[in-house]
Amino acid sequence: MSTEFLKGGGSKLGLRMDSPGEYQISGYNASLDITTVYELPFTTESFNPTGEFINSNAIAGSRARGIGCIGNKAGDGSFDTEVTIGNFLYLMYAALGKVAAVDSITPLGDLILVHSPDDLPSYDVYVKHGGTDETIMKFEECTVSSLRMSFASNSFLTASIDWSGKRRAADSYDTGDAVAVGDIIRGDDGNIYICDAAIESYAAATHLPTATGYENFWEIGFGETYFEPFSSEQVFICPIRIGTEILLDNAVAGLTAFNLLPFTTALELTINNGLDTDTNSLDASGRLAILSGEFSVTGSITFLVPKHTSGVNAEQDSFNELLAGLDIGTLFGTELKIYLYKNEIDGVGDPTKEYYILKLHNVYATQPAHDITDRGKIAYRVDFQAVTDSDAADSFAKEPIEVDYIEDTAPADNQMFLPISYTLAI
Repeated sequence: MSTEFLKGGGSKLGLRMDSPGEYQISGYNASLDITTVYELPFTTESFNPTGEFINSNAIAGSRARGIGCIGNKAGDGSFDTEVTIGNFLYLMYAALGKVAAVDSITPLGDLILVHSPDDLPSYDVYVKHGGTDETIMKFEECTVSSLRMSFASNSFLTASIDWSGKRRAADSYDTGDAVAVGDIIRGDDGNIYICDAAIESYAAATHLPTATGYENFWEIGFGETYFEPFSSEQVFICPIRIGTEILLDNAVAGLTAFNLLPFTTALELTINNGLDTDTNSLDASGRLAILSGEFSVTGSITFLVPKHTSGVNAEQDSFNELLAGLDIGTLFGTELKIYLYKNEIDGVGDPTKEYYILKLHNVYATQPAHDITDRGKIAYRVDFQAVTDSDAADSFAKEPIEVDYIEDTAPADNQMFLPISYTLAI
């Protein structure tokens, strides 16, 4: 009889918000969803318990190190996921951490996200390895360290996300332990179960998944009650979803809403929260805290350089001159706007369906590169950083990055998910 081995097919990855960042908006009541496990269309995953094996250095008549123990336990990892119209807002809130404005509430409303000046949301990360329910792991209170998005002409939009977590969760309990919704347990059958009804005081005779009536507390695997599976109805953000515009404003260079898309071949963007994770508990039970640090937004954009038209197209000539004079520290744009549409009609973004505007403000070149590699096209790459401008008149223009979500006018088509909902305060 041949031996069966675990394979990647059948694996799943889900997030559950454990605590929010900033979300309170004046004039609205906010409700948090801290129970739903939201599945992502991931492509690679590497989440593992971390720590240090500490050895005895006593010589004691031997050249070998002595018996050791564990220290600085935690749970860190990363995964790559394809980005959809449905999960884009979810991921951006995880990375930025602040809902700054709500304009309406039907069905969800227009939202604006910016970076949190302090608290970031944390999440529990669930990973199912292979097609069985025996190898589900949970990593608790994880915070986004960095998120890198890559736009390319021949692939879906992807995000690579690095996380720092406090610990890998236990899958067993002692008598008297409190068990919360979302906690996991390993049953006598070897499978992992997820809690769907809180248990104030655990008792194996009553609450183990093999006990009579256990289904009142546990569901096998990721379960169904609080699991939001990835749906094929979600629309992947692929090249045709970019719409028809990447707009650049630079008044000094004579550019107003200049469309870069006809020249752009690639775009990358990295959000980094500069986390302080050196906060380990003295008893090796995990990190005490994960603290936000220096926030940065960097990236690169690659063009084919248009020739100067000698005044036939004045704005294109202005763009050409901006690139020709670009140096380290030069202002590339006061605003760079990227449109992501759910639907397009004849190559034009459809504003009647939900869409996003990703805005970068105060964008400065950190490294312009215009290398000649052969007799073919000359590509021009601009590495950049978006920074805070405290003198900007508009409060959002002060922010390095802003994400605008514009609601779908047909609610039945709305597949966006965010673990926060708003209602008007009366």
